[in-house]
Amino acid sequence: MNYNDKIFVSGHRGLEEAAIVRLLREIGFNNFIMRTHQELVLTIQSKVQDFFDMTKPDGEARKLIDINKLKNVGCKSKVGLKDGIENTHNWYRSKKC
Repeated sequence: MNYNDKIFVSGHRGLEEAAIVRLLREIGFNNFIMRTHQELVLTIQSKVQDFFDMTKPDGEARKLIDINKLKNVGCKSKVGLKDGIENTHNWYRSKKC
């Protein structure tokens, strides 16, 4: 991944997201596309598909990030992907009325 590649960050005002953005900036990344939950509701598939639509000016084929640079500066996930998704899902379901 190049330092000028676009990086999508959702919920960048949260503590964890802000820390990730800060670390990425410290190692040289600077082209962030940031959206709050109010700006892009990730639970509405059509909104997400519209946001990443390749026919629109901001649509890109590559939305992945190589985390090796983060690992090299000591960043390590405290929760695995599967557990993180499950925890987030359970938290969301507990908040629904």
